[in-house]
Amino acid sequence: MRKDSILVFIVLILVLYFMMLPAYGKEAGFSILRFPSSGRAVGLGEAYVAVPGELNNMNYNPAGLAFLEVGEFTFMHSAWLADLSYQYVSYGNYLEGIGNVGINLKYLGIPKFEYVDANGEIGDKISCSELAITGGLGKDFSFAYAGLNLKYISVSYEDYSFTALGVDIGLLKELGLLKPRKTYIGISARNLGAMLSKDENADSITMPMDIAIGIGAEAVNSLLCSGDVVFDRDFAMAINIGAEYALTEFLSLRASYKIAKDSAAGLGAGFGIGKTIETFLGTVDYAFADYGDFGYNHHISVSLKSKAAKKPRKKSVEKKEEEMTELELLKKQLEEMQKKMDKKEEEEEIMDLEEKKEETEELEEKEEEIIDLEEKKEETEELEEKEEEPQPEDTTEDAGEEAELEEEPIELE
Repeated sequence: MRKDSILVFIVLILVLYFMMLPAYGKEAGFSILRFPSSGRAVGLGEAYVAVPGELNNMNYNPAGLAFLEVGEFTFMHSAWLADLSYQYVSYGNYLEGIGNVGINLKYLGIPKFEYVDANGEIGDKISCSELAITGGLGKDFSFAYAGLNLKYISVSYEDYSFTALGVDIGLLKELGLLKPRKTYIGISARNLGAMLSKDENADSITMPMDIAIGIGAEAVNSLLCSGDVVFDRDFAMAINIGAEYALTEFLSLRASYKIAKDSAAGLGAGFGIGKTIETFLGTVDYAFADYGDFGYNHHISVSLKSKAAKKPRKKSVEKKEEEMTELELLKKQLEEMQKKMDKKEEEEEIMDLEEKKEETEELEEKEEEIIDLEEKKEETEELEEKEEEPQPEDTTEDAGEEAELEEEPIELE
């Protein structure tokens, strides 16, 4: 991770910390905001801040929307305690010129129950319902993936109601550890906001703000591990740990454990089944979670993901791990090819030099032969010149012969 990215994370944590201070000690309302958004998330213990790749990750970290590449739809039903009826529906897609967007709706219906006031007196039965509508945007920037959610929340009781606006902001960063597998770190501030309308019964109620820091990693083939540390508005800490193992391409098993001071702590487990139907990938996720004295709750969600061609997205300067791996392999191949070419060029240069050397030696031999021939030619010419010169007559021998003839006596018969 680059130094500028680390600085961004540290600054964001400090800013979010000071934003939560006004809510310290107040009662957190709007319980619907704490409800899960998919069976997979529950199966992983809601350790979902750094587990991108699914539309419903936006409720845990809106930066996860940046990974949305095709249209996706999810519906969820949960069987909660005391006949509570919780429904969740979401849709997300890529919009040209805007980015990856998502929208979801949560509805919690509470059947009539007896109201007990501050003096312990039982009043008439009242009903209650909560509604939350969230719209989010996720984008891929050079330093990290970033996202923003805006949400509207309405709570209605028998005699009064109140509304609020909330904001989620989050960042996701690919660490590049455990190559070629993916590892992410994320931070998210959730449910920052303020009341729009309220009455005297809601003076002390505030948004259930929290800050979550998480890490998700593909530890080994087919095994995903994730962990989140969550600090609520009173800075009480909770730890969520989850794991998912893909038995086959279509079946995944999940297990989790949550450590917290409230009833949300405990074990959880689940599974997911996926099946491609024509141009859609259908997934059914089931999970159950331990809520202490309240027992186990069961969650079922159904998702449809388009198998159409992926929409184009702006790519980060730091490429995703698969792309980086491909680029690295390509770079290595190019380097090897370059080395081979350089080696071949060197060999060719050596061969050229050797050939030139041989040619030079041949030329030198020829030059020596020429020099020898020229020297021999000169010698021959000198000899020929000597032969052509006139020889002087020897008169001494002729005079001696004449004297001998004169001395010989003449014999007469």
